[in-house]
Amino acid sequence: MSRVELSALKGLTVHKSGQGFIDTNLQEITITSGADNAAETYTLSSTAEKAALMHVVVSDNLADGTAGGASPAENVLVLPAAATKGQIKVVILKASIAGAGVVDTAAKRQGKLLIKSGASTIATLQSVADTANDFAICVYNGSAWLTGFSTL
Repeated sequence: MSRVELSALKGLTVHKSGQGFIDTNLQEITITSGADNAAETYTLSSTAEKAALMHVVVSDNLADGTAGGASPAENVLVLPAAATKGQIKVVILKASIAGAGVVDTAAKRQGKLLIKSGASTIATLQSVADTANDFAICVYNGSAWLTGFSTL
């Protein structure tokens, strides 16, 4: 297979060398909970964020190096309110290790992420200890984001 690139600036480009489908706007985002594990919200708003197909998110719920309670904070990723019909977003929740110098323990690699469209939660992703990363596939149908997601 030829290498195919998707870019917000160039559109779809086919190369004769290389392999696979490349999202040149891949976004890697870290959402860090506030003091006492208070949830934080991140909105996809820049041109590159809106154009990206793939979003790898670290939901760092233990930034202060403490357990922050019995469950992780529910950090939030907000999808663009308007999109083009058929637009696809793939969101992968990556396990995190909290804070510089924090001892790496399974309890500190948990993460929780709510994906929202406006005020509505359309998916809840969770990464616990050393389990596989959770993900969601979101498709805009012209009026709303529809979501399929893993259930670990």
